[in-house]
Amino acid sequence: MKIERINQEYIDRFTNDEYPIKVTKEKLLDFVTYTNHIDRPKEERVLVLALDIGTHEFENGWKDVQLLYDYSLEHCKKEERFDYLIDWIVSALYWYNDYATDLYKDRVEIANACLLKLEEAIDLEPNKASINHLFGIFYYDHPSMEEAVDHKVLKKAVSYFLKAFEIDSLKYISCFFAAHCYHDMKDWEKAKTYYEKIDKEFFIRKNPHWEWRIWKLEEQICLCYAMTGDIEQSKTYFKTFLSKIEEMNDEDFDDLIVNFDESVQLVLKIKDDSLTKRLLDMVISKGYKKRYETEIKQLQAN
Repeated sequence: MKIERINQEYIDRFTNDEYPIKVTKEKLLDFVTYTNHIDRPKEERVLVLALDIGTHEFENGWKDVQLLYDYSLEHCKKEERFDYLIDWIVSALYWYNDYATDLYKDRVEIANACLLKLEEAIDLEPNKASINHLFGIFYYDHPSMEEAVDHKVLKKAVSYFLKAFEIDSLKYISCFFAAHCYHDMKDWEKAKTYYEKIDKEFFIRKNPHWEWRIWKLEEQICLCYAMTGDIEQSKTYFKTFLSKIEEMNDEDFDDLIVNFDESVQLVLKIKDDSLTKRLLDMVISKGYKKRYETEIKQLQAN
């Protein structure tokens, strides 16, 4: 469901330029009343408000934001419920991360509430790729991952990502995350399999703002080949990868290269003097010396 923005005037009236924002029933009623002349249902107007300000600073964090989404969900029409649930869930998935919510117990509380909405949404649309993907994200970013000592949560995540990809074979972002799950579990063969299923050109056409993911993908595939014992193929791919980056201008590098985590891990594995030197020169020249201080010492010692 595509929802167009409402006039900034109404959003400004609700926030009063006061931060952190405090959401109250009185402010919600005022917003609904003040925007009654707009030819759109009140639940949709409140949803647009939530979408516009949902990542701002709130006095009570997610509890305040939830009031906005719950109001929309409470008043929406039955046939629109799935779409409204998706917006509720996406917001909760933002707020249960540590960069949005400080206390671990609060993040777990948000996750528990989110799970109920996910279950409701998947009951409504069990064969919808989008909800299966969000279920995967739920487990992939789940607060309990901070304390996980095994891969139980990741295994749940990958099952939903694979289901989403099975439902929609062009949903390559789900394929990406499935590969990431296997990567995190150090199941290098399966990680490589799913990285290589991604149609890179199609992905960039559909998601030009995510081109950086394709560059990271190239690096991750190089590492997977090394970790599965195919050192020569890994070297071949990695030489090409490095050459492309060496030819980049600074602007493209800043836009497309996130880090060299896999590259550093790779050269430690394959022990190739020429490739190690090329990577070290790049890491140092691009300002990553501090990030890889320990690894650089190890590489130089070798």
